[in-house]
Amino acid sequence: MKVDFDLPLLEEVLALLDRHLTRLEHHAAVVPDPDAEGILDSMEQVVGLGFAACQTYLVARSAFMVASKSDTLDLGPVHRCGRTIVAIVNAAANYWKHHDEWAVTASGGRARTEEVIAALGVRVSEYTASNVLSELLRPLPARFTTLIPFLVQWSDALDPTTT
Repeated sequence: MKVDFDLPLLEEVLALLDRHLTRLEHHAAVVPDPDAEGILDSMEQVVGLGFAACQTYLVARSAFMVASKSDTLDLGPVHRCGRTIVAIVNAAANYWKHHDEWAVTASGGRARTEEVIAALGVRVSEYTASNVLSELLRPLPARFTTLIPFLVQWSDALDPTTT
């Protein structure tokens, strides 16, 4: 039996963020200019938090299996763009966490992160995290709970003896 103490909390956090995204989308649908109202910025922040929560899960599961996260990013399901789902999730989280500082500080991580995002077909822009979530899951709903089965498949790939 596979032990995964981190998954239930991740599922709870992602469901909470998805509910908040749904509320923001409904609000955006009824105001004349959701961008001017700051709703799209709020959605971007919620999506970024979701990617950061997923990245925290990747780190915790990798550490539990006594592996570095970077050594596990090539495992699990592969997106149609040729990159693994978790590599894309990791890049989206890194982008969201660091893009503001990259505007003023050079970083080798920036090029690697933007390369993964570009491979997905997403252009770095004002709403990069939101666009990554949509493209990553297309044609499925752009919700983090939709992403959970892919993360579980990745987790299972960490230790194939437990599946």
